[in-house]
Amino acid sequence: MGWQIETLGAGAEAPYRLAAPQLEETVATSESTIESVGGKHPGERLIEYLLHISPWPASPQQLERVAKTPAWRQEIRELVDQGWLIQSHDDAPHDIPPGHFRLADLEG
Repeated sequence: MGWQIETLGAGAEAPYRLAAPQLEETVATSESTIESVGGKHPGERLIEYLLHISPWPASPQQLERVAKTPAWRQEIRELVDQGWLIQSHDDAPHDIPPGHFRLADLEG
């Protein structure tokens, strides 16, 4: 799925670690990343995708393809109502382009 993972030893019991704290932007925005998202319902697919590509924002086109419905904005609103910290351009105008959404950075 695009994550850089390093092996810290040899053999089947060797530990692993992520080599980068986030996906590269080109991987996060790729069609293969969108196609890899599972989930039965649009909201499940959207939150899985936003979690996976965080901290990168997702475009309206990406979100519609992930949700597999033109009603993806309603699904985003429902996720926010459920307590998910999803940001838009209104929340972070210098970091998020208009119409895009991302999960809030919980470390900042």
